[in-house]
Amino acid sequence: MCTVLVCDLGQMRLDIELKSFSMDDIVIAGISGRLPESNNLEEFWENLINGVDMVTEDDRRWTPGLYGLPKRNGKLKDISHFDAAFFGVHPKQANTMDPQLRLMLEIAYESIVDGGEEKREFKDKH
Repeated sequence: MCTVLVCDLGQMRLDIELKSFSMDDIVIAGISGRLPESNNLEEFWENLINGVDMVTEDDRRWTPGLYGLPKRNGKLKDISHFDAAFFGVHPKQANTMDPQLRLMLEIAYESIVDGGEEKREFKDKH
């Protein structure tokens, strides 16, 4: 059995062939993420437990209500911080990179570390 995943990315089309697999073939070893007002999952959990309102009305990203946007929204913290040297990205390239790509690099690395790979070992290997 074979399944094909097709992603339409504007002008680019990505076809990925997914081979048949069983649940025994999949291991989720680490997890990470960014959520509103939370730099990681632990901070998000603490915010939930402590009743922190993570949906705010401020102008950190957009003027509240501008162009019909909601006045209150959940925003990620510190999206402008990125260690370009750590990821081997030239600083000028990092400044023009899509912020989602920078976040993906950070979150992927954090997931690998959360899965048990030592930070030092990972950095030395790559």
